[in-house]
Amino acid sequence: MASVSQTSDYPSWLAREERKAERVAVAWDATLVPATSGDEMPCHMLDITHLGCRLRMERAPSVGTHVNIVIPAFASVAGWIAWKADGEAGIDFAHPLPADVLSEVIRRNGGNLH
Repeated sequence: MASVSQTSDYPSWLAREERKAERVAVAWDATLVPATSGDEMPCHMLDITHLGCRLRMERAPSVGTHVNIVIPAFASVAGWIAWKADGEAGIDFAHPLPADVLSEVIRRNGGNLH
């Protein structure tokens, strides 16, 4: 006898929200440096969490590329390109920023909860 699988009411074709942290909306000029080339790429940071950030840039490196993002009035943070689409890219930080460090970055640069 065949079993009947239960389906959720959520349509399978509709993308689910996968964000794991609250975003802070920002408008910061930053620099992305791919580890493979070392070339500095100007970008604009749109939001940040303790786990990563979203950038707007002309041409993002390939998904999976290890990068350093130079955050204004802070430091360089290691991570990799998690996704890219329509002139934007998502960066997953290699190590989550501690809450007090993220708060200090926001204090130094300004930002609003999103």
